Amino acid sequence: MITAHLPSGYVLERLWPAAPLVLPAALIGGTMTDLDLIWCYLVDDRAIHHHRY
Repeated sequence: MITAHLPSGYVLERLWPAAPLVLPAALIGGTMTDLDLIWCYLVDDRAIHHHRY
């Protein structure tokens, strides 16, 4: 879920603050795992559970 993946990207950035683009990359990368859930609700009309993709 986004409530867990987004903060994990923030924590990753706090552990590796050397590069200036780490925070946006970590936040985007953390939420990329939720794209299947967006597909499940908006496109697939919940026909297949998002864990089966």
